[in-house]
Amino acid sequence: MPTKKDLFQPVIKKGMAWYIEYYIDVKGKRRRVRRSRTSDGADLNTITDLAEREMLARQMVKEIYVNLGPPVIRPEQTRFLEALELAVELKHSNKAKTNKTFAETARWLGEFFQTRGWQNLRCGQLEFEHIQAYFDYAIVKLKIRNSTHNTRKNNLRSLFSELVQRGYLEENFVKRIQDRPVADPMRRPFSQKEQQVLARHLMQHDRPLWLVYLLLGYLAIRPGEIRDLRIRNIDLKKGVVVFSGDQSKNRRNSVVTIPAQIIPYLAAFHLDQYPENYYIFGRTKGRHNRDFLPGPEQVGVNTLSNCFHQVLLRLHREGALQYIKGLSLYSLKDTLALYLLENGVDVESAMRHFRHTSLEMFQRYVKRLGVVNEKIRELKVELP
Repeated sequence: MPTKKDLFQPVIKKGMAWYIEYYIDVKGKRRRVRRSRTSDGADLNTITDLAEREMLARQMVKEIYVNLGPPVIRPEQTRFLEALELAVELKHSNKAKTNKTFAETARWLGEFFQTRGWQNLRCGQLEFEHIQAYFDYAIVKLKIRNSTHNTRKNNLRSLFSELVQRGYLEENFVKRIQDRPVADPMRRPFSQKEQQVLARHLMQHDRPLWLVYLLLGYLAIRPGEIRDLRIRNIDLKKGVVVFSGDQSKNRRNSVVTIPAQIIPYLAAFHLDQYPENYYIFGRTKGRHNRDFLPGPEQVGVNTLSNCFHQVLLRLHREGALQYIKGLSLYSLKDTLALYLLENGVDVESAMRHFRHTSLEMFQRYVKRLGVVNEKIRELKVELP
């Protein structure tokens, strides 16, 4: 029987049917292998729970590594596009949106390489000019916006970092790509009057968005994190919201303190009546079904922000909000930042509440919101 050799990394393929794909050497010829069964005979595709299927698939990958034996080629000899696919697997998390972002980033680059005939390029042959050509093509031919260019660059840089760490690439060429100039996003905080109008409306007419208002507007829980929140994350007895690293944007375990006055409002939702593994905002069917009660499936990625925008438009049409340009769901978090600082909360405490990793990061954030420089306000000047 021919000796199995690890020519390329085993990759989990997901579609109508799941399987592990890798290559071996049989009498000097490269042969593709696809497996959907473990050595014990368990079939990936008979497992309905996707999380359990994912775990079994990763165990199969480890098992294949053990059985294949030592690699016959060095990482830099691997085809670059296959190494890039590996990087996507390495960045895999429990956040579907993040996984989709990295997969699309790799796919776009792969499609460009295909059009240039570079699909068989080895990692050791990759040069900066190949990457520069891709971004030039995206700007000139695809005419992507500068903000899109910078987003693609950041995502691709992250994938390249995985390959550099593992010896596939000597340099992260994406770091040498220059950012395109982008104006600060048009976003502003709510005024005190606007906030009162919005809060009154949501509390009386929109239960799910009133809960969003409390979580984002007082606890600084980001919209993406709100979507991932489960019943078990909220502990009203202790007065905290607990995040695991795989739920938080910065991938760190963290705890958010709930202001004492907010606890009764949260308690009124009776979330403790639902199973603790339920998402706070569950998926619902039907155009006009907007209860979003807790459920086993989380609400859509943009559902809450879109609903919030519709509320702003309605209040504007009714004359309750005169000017809504620059207002969005995220404006609630901006409003909270200004409120904390204007009411004497020290910068370090505010930073911890927002779960920023450094004072510099928090100060950059509030600077963009137009925080007044008190030292300049109190500047003594001599006038004639």
